Amino acid sequence: MRKLFLVLFCLCLAMAATAALPQCSGTPGQWSGCRGNGCAVCSEKVQAYPYYFINHIDCTPNTTCAGLYFTCNAACPAPTSADLQCNGTDGGWQGCRGNGCAVCSELVSSYPCYFQNHPHCQLNDTCAGQYFTCNAHCPAPTSADIC
Repeated sequence: MRKLFLVLFCLCLAMAATAALPQCSGTPGQWSGCRGNGCAVCSEKVQAYPYYFINHIDCTPNTTCAGLYFTCNAACPAPTSADLQCNGTDGGWQGCRGNGCAVCSELVSSYPCYFQNHPHCQLNDTCAGQYFTCNAHCPAPTSADIC
């Protein structure tokens, strides 16, 4: 009886864990550029758009599509010209120059883990005191960036 209880208990835990996993199904009307689920975007479909995965953080690259494409989720739209560059995000931190991912080195020099914690951001040593809006992926440094 105890074994049966343990088996049922473990089965219930496994089912609860599976139910808690996020779902990312294809959204009717969206583009065909995913395989596996609606957020697994086929890398070959966005290879010409270097900032696609930076701009769409809920999407993950899928390198195993092999030419088979299915409907993506609305969170992973077809790439656009906005995915060709890293633009600043409205309300973003004023700490970039050149593009929204080019973080001014003088503003993060006291935060040695900044680029480790924000891998989509790039070091910019040429800001010369001119700061513009950063992308949401390159927020103002915090104590977590000190290490």
